[in-house]
Amino acid sequence: MFRSLPAVAALALAFGIAACGGNVATTRIVNPPVVELPGNATSLAITGATSTQFSVSEPGYTGSFTAASSNPAVATVAPATTQISSGARAAQSAHIEANGSGTTFTITTYENGTTTITVTDENGQSSQFTVIVTGVSPSPTSSPTPAPLVVASPTAVSFTAAGQTQALTLSESGYNGSFAASSSNTAIVTVAPATGTSFTASAVAAGSANLTFTDTKNDAATVSVTVTTSSGSISSRVRQ
Repeated sequence: MFRSLPAVAALALAFGIAACGGNVATTRIVNPPVVELPGNATSLAITGATSTQFSVSEPGYTGSFTAASSNPAVATVAPATTQISSGARAAQSAHIEANGSGTTFTITTYENGTTTITVTDENGQSSQFTVIVTGVSPSPTSSPTPAPLVVASPTAVSFTAAGQTQALTLSESGYNGSFAASSSNTAIVTVAPATGTSFTASAVAAGSANLTFTDTKNDAATVSVTVTTSSGSISSRVRQ
């Protein structure tokens, strides 16, 4: 007599289980992380330099998540230290199971561009999404300090007694004209001639003064002059 097909299948299954010692091999389903973006979006478009949070969960998974940005110059991502509470998990989409773990991450944007955020669990499963950043104002760049047009040599003069002199020369790239010279205090130091390219400073009395040399375009160099007694000390600098 023939057995029915279900009965034959059941008998074959029982025989197979017995042949394997009664153990049945099972396959564990591994899910990738589920990323929850604001507004349930699949990618993020962020305007300006700011911070935005997103959460990650995975059904039946209780391990940790890591996140990385493919372009940290545009945006970085950092994991939070607090797990999402069970109440917050219950408020997520229906496909997130109540026993899934959750973590909040923060994206910080820095400049315009695109980056990819990859979230990975301890099983090596990962999920990705794109972040597009616009509206970040570029950082202001400081203009380089221009080189002085009029150059005096030497750049500072010190005298230890009245009557001492010091030769001074002026130069300016691309300029072939003369310079006008003046002293801020002729009772301390004088300069001659009044115009030219080579000058002589002469100490008159103790004190400090400035010698100013100006071209015909009103670009100038100022040389500091100090006159002291033989026991004094001086410290001078040129101001362009």
